[in-house]
Amino acid sequence: MQWLMLQKDKPEDFVIATGRQYTVKDFINKVCSCIGLNIQWTGKELREKGIINGKVLIKIKKNFFRPNEVDQLIGDSSKAYKILRWRNKTSIEKLIEEMCNSEIKKIKN
Repeated sequence: MQWLMLQKDKPEDFVIATGRQYTVKDFINKVCSCIGLNIQWTGKELREKGIINGKVLIKIKKNFFRPNEVDQLIGDSSKAYKILRWRNKTSIEKLIEEMCNSEIKKIKN
């Protein structure tokens, strides 16, 4: 996708997205699964907490919510498909795996 954008004679803005929606909690669950951590969720809504190995590592904080929260945040990459013929081929799980492996590699070096 980046290579395709660089081939354009004139720079343009493109949205590169999966076209799928995931919550922050979905993302956290997938990351924990990828790196072999068991996360337990307790409470509901603003009292929800993520617990790993008996420690509360995640708390919901209202001051981190977006002002004027929208119901859906889904990227539309139709322009990239139309002009560049680009289509998403990487799943969220594969992306998380690549990100985790990259960070683990940095830690080991």
